[in-house]
Amino acid sequence: MTNFELVKQSLKNIKDKYFTCHVYASSGGACGDGWDGDTDIELTAPQILFLLKDRIADNSVLQGLEMEDPNIEKMLSEEAKAGAWPDGGAKAYVNEVIPDELEWLADILEELDPEDEQSVDDVRVELQSVADGKYTFHFSISADGYMFDEDVVDEVELTAEEALGLLYGQFYMPEVFEGICDDMFDEDLINDKYDEMGVVDDYVHFTYWGKCESLEFFLDAWAYIIDHILSGDISETELPLWLEYFNDPENYDCSIEYWYSYL
Repeated sequence: MTNFELVKQSLKNIKDKYFTCHVYASSGGACGDGWDGDTDIELTAPQILFLLKDRIADNSVLQGLEMEDPNIEKMLSEEAKAGAWPDGGAKAYVNEVIPDELEWLADILEELDPEDEQSVDDVRVELQSVADGKYTFHFSISADGYMFDEDVVDEVELTAEEALGLLYGQFYMPEVFEGICDDMFDEDLINDKYDEMGVVDDYVHFTYWGKCESLEFFLDAWAYIIDHILSGDISETELPLWLEYFNDPENYDCSIEYWYSYL
């Protein structure tokens, strides 16, 4: 068996594998404004081979093998974000259900006497002037008890029916809203719409990253074995002993050379 063929044969030992990584989330601000912890990530054999190809002297030995970019930085970042915010990350919560543009109508409805027919007719005329458009709300943005901002002012697109439904949800007066608005809405409508806009993360000045030393040692070990097989420094009879390094994940806290020196 040639050295090239021996490498090809040995690569069959690479299987899907879990690696323990240390991930971080930080605001870069005051002490305590962050999180760090350990997490396990799973990489498939094609993903491992992809990460290996830039570490070996002759990556032609990987030709014809399935490879896939795992985007390891994104993977670690997502693990850090999930660890920092176990309830799903930052969310916006509207402070007041009635938008700024409709506060004047809310004030009228607050004082309205439903038995005063003329007043009811007058406010019904005003309600029918509500139109589709952008409406201004004030939000608090927080995650798992951490407050990022208590008063974010932003616009949300609403239909006339939705805007009226917010008023109806706050002021249950069927005699006023009959024929004008059938549905009542609450803060969930606004929170969901704002979430769909995807702007919440703009206010979350956290960065997420991580490192995976066990993966680094694992990849370096494979690169060492492959390069030394190709150079003739590891023979077919010596190879099984070197491959024992991969049998125990605890070995991935040191280099394969260091591990081998204690055999």
